Amino acid sequence: MLSAFFLKNEIHSYKKDKSMSLSDNKENLPDITLEQKPAYFSKLNRVGMSDIVIPVQLFNEETGKQYLPAKASITVSLDKQGVKGIHMSRLYILLCDYLKEKLCTPTHLESLLDQLIQSQQGISSSCYLELEFKYLLYKKSLVSQLSGPQYYPIKFSMKKERERPAEFCLNFSFYYSSTCPCSGRLSESYIQKSMALQQAGLEHGSSSQNSSEKNSIPILKAVPHAQRSQAEITLCFSKIPENLNLNKLILDTESCIATPVQSVVKREDELEFARLNAENMIFCEDAARLIKKHYDAHETSFSDYTIKVVHFESLHAHNTLAIARKNN
Repeated sequence: MLSAFFLKNEIHSYKKDKSMSLSDNKENLPDITLEQKPAYFSKLNRVGMSDIVIPVQLFNEETGKQYLPAKASITVSLDKQGVKGIHMSRLYILLCDYLKEKLCTPTHLESLLDQLIQSQQGISSSCYLELEFKYLLYKKSLVSQLSGPQYYPIKFSMKKERERPAEFCLNFSFYYSSTCPCSGRLSESYIQKSMALQQAGLEHGSSSQNSSEKNSIPILKAVPHAQRSQAEITLCFSKIPENLNLNKLILDTESCIATPVQSVVKREDELEFARLNAENMIFCEDAARLIKKHYDAHETSFSDYTIKVVHFESLHAHNTLAIARKNN
């Protein structure tokens, strides 16, 4: 009985060790990408993964290092026509390990893309990466100077070919308030005419009209339509920027428009915002030109740029838009 017990344990241990050795030794595992050829021989421009949720580290000039959730898309070319597929897991592991240790900067991303191409062991010659995240800035209110958080959608796009410099583009957007100049002029004209008619009526009106009735006449009889609007900027850099200052890029662009949306707002801030809107009524064409003027003054830094402005109309059921590029 005792010998049977030991024999049973030895058999169980042997089966367990054998099972572990089969799963632990990758040399014993089949790889269909090596065993089979594709049904149709052809190169593929991009193969990889999209919507990878991953944390990134960025340096904010005001608050220091930020840890932000991001979405990544990463692809490589498949240049060997007879190879069934790429080494997919190597892309994911390299991406996660690299961004865990390094700040998310254009220069670091260029180095990462080089490593991703090399990980494919000769079947890929190019790599493309997109990273999307929301960048945090703290902004002060117009008058009360209270600080509140504001997030800006950012997208990094980088393409790298073997033995060639990387191409880097930055996309970001911000919201602002736009008051229609046409509606403003019509409202102003109507108010002026109404006030003139009211004044004439008061001067020739009944003497029984008391002062409280006179004072109750509303002054604001028409309001120009206004709406939240968005400017989306895509900047393609002439060379990889060594020190990408997102704070400056965003705030300098946003300052082209006098009425960016606010975070913390007290009554005195809302009054100032109303004044700024009245003084800076703006069509979508005006907004696009103001931003283009800013980038035309710094055009040597960018090989190309695109400015897209959208006004989410409160008067219409549709939107208005204007697009401008560096090389119109």
